[in-house]
Amino acid sequence: MENSFIIDNLLQQNESERLEFKASFNTDTIAKTITAFINTQGGDLIVGVDNDKKIVGVHNADEMVDNLQNFLVESIKPLAPIAVQKVIYKNRELVLVSVWEGARKPYTYNNTIYNRAGQQTKSSKENALNILIWDDSLHS
Repeated sequence: MENSFIIDNLLQQNESERLEFKASFNTDTIAKTITAFINTQGGDLIVGVDNDKKIVGVHNADEMVDNLQNFLVESIKPLAPIAVQKVIYKNRELVLVSVWEGARKPYTYNNTIYNRAGQQTKSSKENALNILIWDDSLHS
């Protein structure tokens, strides 16, 4: 897909609560970040761009898009709208994953809730979070 303008726009920004760059493909790391985005304000993750915004590209982007889309939809609970697409940028294939803030929070990956704090993806076990929510409701 020719959405170079989207990549141009995202590369003008720094990594943040809503943006992450990944030089290489790692489904586990990507799933944690995407889950965190869904639990916060949504966001975009670009595979094929390193932390210094250097375009390194990916191999077999078409296959990666299909596999990643299926993996994320099956692994993140409850079901969330996740858009995965190949983008050609400066003659390199990139994978862009975009999500919106979820309406049915909290979302989990491997029974763990992930959230974003600045550029960091943080985890908390469901039980720990439920205890915090329950404890907080007692003090309200």
